[in-house]
Amino acid sequence: MTLLKRLNIILLITIIANYTIFIFASTPSIGILYSSTTEKYYGKSTYDRMVQGAISVLDSGKFDYVIVDSKSATSISQNIKVLIDPSNAALSDDEVDLVESFVYNGGKLIAAYESSLKDAQGKNRSNFAYSKFLGVKFVSWDSGKYYFMRPTDVGAGVFGINSDIGFSRGFTFLIEVTQRSVPLALWYTKDKKIANEKYPVAATLSPSGAYFGENVFLQAADDNLLKTIMINVINYLLSVNSENVNPIEYLKSDLLDKLSSFKDKLKKASNELPKDQLLSIQNQCVEIERLISIASNIDELKIIQSQIEIMEIKLVRIPSVQLRGIWLDSYAIRDSGTPENLRLTIRKLSEMGFNAIFPEVIYKGMSISSKLSHFSQDPVFKEWKEDPLEVILGEAKKLGMEVHAWCWVFAVATAGKETPIMSAHPDWIEKNKYGGIFSKNNTAWLSHANPEVRKFLLDGLIEVIHKYDVDGINLDYIRYDGDEFGYDDYSVKKFKEESGIDPFKIEKYSKESVLWQMWREENVNTFVKEFSKWVKTVKDDIIVSADVYPSLSGARMEKKQNWESWVKNRYVDLLIPMNYKSSLEDLRIVLEMQQKYKNDVYICPGLSLISLDSPKKVIDQILLTSEYFKSGFVLFSLSHIKKFPKDYFKALMSEEAVTPFKNISILLSEFEKSLKSTFAVFGSDEVLKPDISVVASEFEKVKKSYNYTELLNNLSKAIFFISDHVKSHSLALKVIDLFEWMSEIVRPAANKYMSKEEFKPDKPAEMVVIDNVIPLPTILIKPGTSTVSRKLEEWKDAVATSEFLMYDSGRKSDVKTYVKLMYDKESIYLLFVCEEPDLSSVKVVSGQRDTRTYLGDSVEVFILKDEQKNEYYHFVIGFDGTIYDEIGFDSKWNGDIVASTWVDEHNWYAEMKINLKYIGVDPAVSSEIKMNFCRNRWKGSVPEYSTWSVTYGSFHTPERFGKVLFDKTN
Repeated sequence: MTLLKRLNIILLITIIANYTIFIFASTPSIGILYSSTTEKYYGKSTYDRMVQGAISVLDSGKFDYVIVDSKSATSISQNIKVLIDPSNAALSDDEVDLVESFVYNGGKLIAAYESSLKDAQGKNRSNFAYSKFLGVKFVSWDSGKYYFMRPTDVGAGVFGINSDIGFSRGFTFLIEVTQRSVPLALWYTKDKKIANEKYPVAATLSPSGAYFGENVFLQAADDNLLKTIMINVINYLLSVNSENVNPIEYLKSDLLDKLSSFKDKLKKASNELPKDQLLSIQNQCVEIERLISIASNIDELKIIQSQIEIMEIKLVRIPSVQLRGIWLDSYAIRDSGTPENLRLTIRKLSEMGFNAIFPEVIYKGMSISSKLSHFSQDPVFKEWKEDPLEVILGEAKKLGMEVHAWCWVFAVATAGKETPIMSAHPDWIEKNKYGGIFSKNNTAWLSHANPEVRKFLLDGLIEVIHKYDVDGINLDYIRYDGDEFGYDDYSVKKFKEESGIDPFKIEKYSKESVLWQMWREENVNTFVKEFSKWVKTVKDDIIVSADVYPSLSGARMEKKQNWESWVKNRYVDLLIPMNYKSSLEDLRIVLEMQQKYKNDVYICPGLSLISLDSPKKVIDQILLTSEYFKSGFVLFSLSHIKKFPKDYFKALMSEEAVTPFKNISILLSEFEKSLKSTFAVFGSDEVLKPDISVVASEFEKVKKSYNYTELLNNLSKAIFFISDHVKSHSLALKVIDLFEWMSEIVRPAANKYMSKEEFKPDKPAEMVVIDNVIPLPTILIKPGTSTVSRKLEEWKDAVATSEFLMYDSGRKSDVKTYVKLMYDKESIYLLFVCEEPDLSSVKVVSGQRDTRTYLGDSVEVFILKDEQKNEYYHFVIGFDGTIYDEIGFDSKWNGDIVASTWVDEHNWYAEMKINLKYIGVDPAVSSEIKMNFCRNRWKGSVPEYSTWSVTYGSFHTPERFGKVLFDKTN
C-alpha cells in the first residue's frame, strides 16, 4: 500500500464528514456507499465503525476503492463494478434511485443486515428497497439462535471455504428468498442445529449481487475468517460479466405476481359480486396481462401498477354510513388563492368521496374568519373579497358535506414565534416549571386554570356557532403540552390555595404528585364539560368532537388529557384519536387499545398523510381503520393529500356515504340500500327466496323504530330471529354481519340517551404512589484523577456515596455497594465497589461495545445533562468490562469513556473515567449535576437491582436522580 493511500485512509472518517469522494491513482473498481441519512440514524460513532469494517476488508484484499457520498453524488461511475452498502439502514428515495441506476447499468451490490429497510426518517419500509434486484424479501428480525453461518454448495464456492462462520450476537434479519437468488449460507444454532426451519437463509447471491442477514462489515474488522470470506465474495462479483440489467423485466415480473395475487382475491370474492361486475373485472385482468407483455418502458408499467392497485381497492366495500373526513389546514386554504379556487377544491374533495370537512377556523390565536370578534382574522385572508369560512360552508352545503369547525383551544403559537394574543395578554400565558413559555415542541399555551382565559376561549368558540351554520366544533390542542407545564403564576397560586401544596416542591411518586396530576386533568375536563353544555344550549344538534392522543395512558400522564372521562360523561359526540403511524403494525396496536370505547362514542381515527409516501399506503390504513371502527376516519390534511393521485380515493369511496350523525330516517334508508345489495348477491337462487322474505319482514319491523334506543333493540331482536329462522347458513351469516354493522353505527347514539351515573376518574393506573418517599441524596465530591489502571491507592481521598438501597423499596441491600467519585476540569472519575460473597456465581454478558451487558452482573451510571429537555446519558459496565452506552434509550450514541474491572477476594470493582465535556457539561464551570448509580446483581436467573438514589421503578427515571456537587473550595 502506498504511503499516500495509507494517509488517505487514516483521514477518511474525518474528511467524509465534509462529503469528500476519494479517488486513488489507479482506477478503483469498488465503491463504499456513504449515506448521511444512515449516519444520522445510527449516530456518527456507530456508523463510522461499520464503514471502517468495510475499509478493513478492502485493505486486506488490497483493493483500490472510492467512497461514494450519496449526498453529493448524482451517479456512480461506470468504473465501479462492485458497490458495498455497509448496512445503510435509512436511505432516502434519491439514495435508493442512485443504487438502482448503478445496478441497472450492470453494477453488483453487496448489502447486509438492514440495508435499505428504512426510509430517510428511519421508518420501516414494508420490504428492503433493494429487494427486487437482490432477490430477498424482509420477514422480521429475530434473535437468540443465529450463531453460525454454514455455506451451501454454492456458498462454499463463492466464499472459498466450507466451514461454519461464527457470529457472536445471535440475531439476524429473517428473509424469504425469491426466484432471483440462491442461498449462499444457512443459519445454525450454537449446538449446530438449523436455526429456523421456515426461514433458514443467512446469505444469498443474485445476478445483481449478494446479501447477508447479519452486519458482516461491523464484525469483519475483528474477524479474519469473515474478512477472507468477504474478500472472496468481492472477487467473485468482480469476475462475473457485467451486463446492463433491464429494469423492465424486474417490474414486469413484480406486476405479474401482483396480478396473480389479485386473481386469488377475486376468486374468493366471486360469490359476493354480481355476475356482470365479476365478468368485467376478469376481462380487465386479461387486458392488463396483455398490457404487461407489450409494455416497453417504466412509465407504462407504473400506470399498469396503479391499475392493478385500483382494481384491488374497488374489490373492497367500505360502509355506506361512514364519516369520510379531511382536515382543511389554513395553509391549504391560503394556497387556494381565491374564493373560487377554494370552492373548486371543495368540489374536488366531494368528487373523491369525502362527506365531511374540518376547516381550520381558529389557530394561533387568530382565525380565517372576518366575523369573529375574539380572534382576529389571519392577515393572509384580509385581501379576500369573501369570508373564507362562508365560502367553505356555502359550497359544502350544496354538495351535502358536513362542516366541522377545527378550533385550537389552549395552544396559541408554534415554531417558537410569539403571536399577537401573547403580546396582548402576557399574564395569560402558561409556563413550565423552569419558567419557559415555549415547550420542547416550540408551542406556547394559554393557562388552563386562569378564569379570564377560560371565559375568553368559551366565548370565542360559542361565537363560531352563533355566526356560522357549522355542523360541528372540532376541539384541538385541548390538553397540556407536557407534564412540565402548568406552572404559570395563576395556576401555582390557585393550586396552593386549594391544596396547601407548592407544586414546585412535589416529588415523583408522592401522594402530592397525584393531586397535582388530577388537578391539571380536571382543568381540561371541566373546560370540555362547560363547552359541551353551553354549545348544546345554542344548537342542540351540534357535533362536539375532540382530537386526542391515541393512547389513554400517554394522553393522561403526559398531556393531562383524560378523554375517557369525556367519553364516559358524554361531553363529546365524536372522538378523533390522532393515530399518526407510518406502519400498519403500529396503527393496529393503537386501534386495538381504542376499541373498548366504540360503544360509548363515535370514534373516527385521524390518519396522517405526512409520512406516507404512496396512495396505496393511505388506502391500506383507511381499510385497517374501517375494520375496527365502521363510523369513519379523518385524514390529515388537505396540504398533504395533493401529492397522491385522486383515482385511488375515488375507487375506494366510489359509493356515496352518509355520516353516522344523520337522523334515523336517513340511516334507515342507507341500511335498507345495503340490505338490498346483499339480496342482489343471493337473489337469483329460487331456494333462498323464502329466507330473503323472512329477513325483509324483520327489517320492516326495524324501520318502525322511532328513536335510537328502540332501533338498537329492534336490530338485536332481528339478529336473534334471523339466526333461528333463516335456513341458509351463508345468507344468515351475511345478514347478521350487516345487522351487527347497523347496530355498531347506532349504539353510541342510543347509549347517549340511557341514564348513567357520573364517571369520576381515578388516578392513572401508571402512577406509582409511595407512602414515605426516600429523599433524593446529595454528595459533595473533590477534585482528583485516576489513571483507570486498577490502583486503589489513587482513590484514598475520594468521597464515597452512601450504600446502595434496593431500587423499588428503599430497603438496605443484602450486599454492600458504593461509589467513590472525583473530578477534574474535563471528566468525572468513578470507582464502584461491589461486595460479592460468591464471585463464581456472577452472570457475565460480554461482547463488543453496546452488547446488552446490563442483562448480567454490571453497574450503571446516569448523567442528566438537561433537566428541561430530559436529556440524559447512560453508561453500563459489565463484570468483564464490556461497555454499553446510550443517550436516553438510543444506543447508537457512544460517549467518551474508559473503563476497567477487576476482582479481589470479596468484591468486584468497576473503575471508569467519563469525559463530561464530551456531553456538554463543564465541571470547571458547573457547580452540580444530577446523577444516579445502579447495580445489577444476578443470582441464577433472578436479578437484584440496587441504586444510590431509589427510583421506585425503572432506572431511567431522571426525576429521581441524586445531586452531585463539585467542591470548588480548592
